[in-house]
Amino acid sequence: MPTPEEMRASWASAKIACGMAALTFMGVGPVVAEVVAVNQLVGDGDGERLEPGTPSAGAHLEAVQVAVDPTERCLQDRLQTSQGDPGRYLESPVLANAYNVAEYRAAARRALPSGIFDYLDGGAEDEVTLRHNRAAFDNWGLMPKWGPVTGPDTTTTLLGRKTALPLTLTPTGATRMFHPEGELAVARAASAARVPYGLAGLSTVSMEGLANQFPDLDRWFSLGLSSDRGYLNAKLDRCTASGYQTVVVSVDTRALGSRERDRRNGFTAPPALTLSSLIGIAARPRWWFNFLRTEGIRFPNLEPSRSDDSIVSPSMWHQILGHSDSSRGWEDLEALRAAWPGKIVLKGCVNPDDIVHAANIGLDAVQLSNHGGRQLDHMLSPMDVLPESRQRAGDGIELYVDSGIRRGSDIVKALALGADACSIGRPYLYGLAAAGSPGVTRVIEILADELQRTMTLVGVSSIAELKEQGTDIVREIGTWQNVSYARKNLQLFDSARLNESQEPGIHDHLGRGEGVLEDVAGADFTVSAISTGRTSTSQQDASRL
Repeated sequence: MPTPEEMRASWASAKIACGMAALTFMGVGPVVAEVVAVNQLVGDGDGERLEPGTPSAGAHLEAVQVAVDPTERCLQDRLQTSQGDPGRYLESPVLANAYNVAEYRAAARRALPSGIFDYLDGGAEDEVTLRHNRAAFDNWGLMPKWGPVTGPDTTTTLLGRKTALPLTLTPTGATRMFHPEGELAVARAASAARVPYGLAGLSTVSMEGLANQFPDLDRWFSLGLSSDRGYLNAKLDRCTASGYQTVVVSVDTRALGSRERDRRNGFTAPPALTLSSLIGIAARPRWWFNFLRTEGIRFPNLEPSRSDDSIVSPSMWHQILGHSDSSRGWEDLEALRAAWPGKIVLKGCVNPDDIVHAANIGLDAVQLSNHGGRQLDHMLSPMDVLPESRQRAGDGIELYVDSGIRRGSDIVKALALGADACSIGRPYLYGLAAAGSPGVTRVIEILADELQRTMTLVGVSSIAELKEQGTDIVREIGTWQNVSYARKNLQLFDSARLNESQEPGIHDHLGRGEGVLEDVAGADFTVSAISTGRTSTSQQDASRL
């Protein structure tokens, strides 16, 4: 296994290599080539121990920055940089011209190197689950009701605390890959929007630092399970001391999903940059310039006590990319419940049996999730199991839905089917990559505006009314297509029956047509009822035929 010094050297060399590739691509590489080639760098890029005769790491980075100054001056003429946040990308054009999450996704693609964007945007294997997450929302249609609407009021209560929207920002690791400010930029937007923000265990800012800067933010912390009770208790003590009242436990990363985009781009454990990855970095000078001039990415929340040390073990890449211990089970969750007096959110379930079990052992919420399609391909979407999960778990546990949310209308559909809130990851990272903290703020505002507009058009005045109306305002589109088909068959059957009523032997054929109708309508309604948990509604729909 490489020594810490060798790992520090690899990190610094990677930074210099990325910079050199980009500089060479832009025609200014020779300016710094001789400086970098003087000796092999074995420090960590922050002026630590070097071999005798080697220029300081600071000198290397200074040379790179000096060489890039003309380029930066050119960029300044084209890019607006806001005060206090020199890392934002194309802020004014994006904020002025992006009207939905999809357009922020396009802006993020333009801002990030292709490999980094693929890491953010991609899914496992054939990405069937990734695509299905969107289709699952599109399979539900809205059915407005007529009547007066006031507001509407989007405030609600999650885990006993009032929030401005039925929305949380889910934990995402290594956020500084997408923007120099990383988690701090996201937290600033979440605090302004008055929505909860989950800090990942693999975040690049300490939980204490985030708490100090945003004391009023509803902060959740993503906690990894451990059979070491001493380690677990020490980590929980750290959460308590930092004012975190909610922990999120992910149970969908027992193994690393096969994200083939990442493998092609060298996002492996350990990383292996490919030529295409370096070209992608070179094509985004704004990104690599900010990457070079900021401190190395650190993961200060992995240890039970506060630490600012760099993570130098190759195993960190397994953790960054989603690896976890597959030996953890329900007994570990029960131990966590016994040790933690605050709220616990179980993230990563799509099995109603697991959700019922979570409620039975006293967990406070379950975030229905398939990890955004990044882990198991061909996996069910949270929307596929939401109605059944609510029906079986009852009202004793809160249910959140993530994976595939791109519109405010998606939030309306989820709440109508039994969710208490929705959670987003990729959407706010698109905003972050495209425009920094203002981009995250704008993505939240877009979803809030769409949520309010959809509630108004549907005919509900509050989140409570939306949840109460439930299946009165949503219909599974496939079910209603079957209803239309069955109704048409009924009309055709009645017409044929009327035409044949004057002919002898008509009674010899009565059972056949009715049997066809029963197969078309009754069987389909039975399947729909089982899959959605809405038996009574489906039976009522069938009776209206």
